[in-house]
Amino acid sequence: MKILNKLFSVLTIVLSVAALVLFFTDFGKVIFADGTEVVRAGTEFAFGSDYNGADIGKSSDLLFCMLLTAFTILFAALSLKFKKTRWAAVGFSFVDAIYMLVVALSGSNHYLDTQGFANAVDTEYVNNTALLIAVALILTFASSVAYLLISDRIASAASGNPTIPKRVVKFLRDYKGEIKKIVWPGPRSVVKNTVIVLIICLIFGAFIWLIDFGLGELLDLVFKSKSA
Repeated sequence: MKILNKLFSVLTIVLSVAALVLFFTDFGKVIFADGTEVVRAGTEFAFGSDYNGADIGKSSDLLFCMLLTAFTILFAALSLKFKKTRWAAVGFSFVDAIYMLVVALSGSNHYLDTQGFANAVDTEYVNNTALLIAVALILTFASSVAYLLISDRIASAASGNPTIPKRVVKFLRDYKGEIKKIVWPGPRSVVKNTVIVLIICLIFGAFIWLIDFGLGELLDLVFKSKSA
């Protein structure tokens, strides 16, 4: 079990590093009106680059994914020494995988910024890099979850505390028991209470309107007297 735990910890780091490396490869291309195509890496779309003296606009979406990937690597590495950071690795890898999958399956025009490219008419993903990054991040998330569960099982065996799945099941059972204790009002009670609430709202609304109207008239009289 400990060997398997070590394997998944290393695998999580390797997969997240692989995803980050893919950002440095050819990611997308910008197509111009004259048919010229300029290929750029994911990092160039994320941080911006120079083309014919013009700065290419930055893609905040790719930059966000890169930062999430970097944080996943950081927390996955720290989890080898600090157990609590395993949860952070799972959380960051999950958000990163979902976000990158949306980027990969959506049109490139939404995520590849062409600002700074004169006469740019279209963009395209190249080499399926976006999809490969998404797959690597999904595998990273799966590996981080496996690492978390195995580590938790080892710790539970040593301490005698219930594992995460058992705690989740217990929580759901307790939640179901609390739901059963709720006494739901009948239709007549619901209608009655709704009518009471509406009447009170109307009364307070009318009261506030009268105050507002009165103060408005008072201010008009004050200003008219001053102008006279």
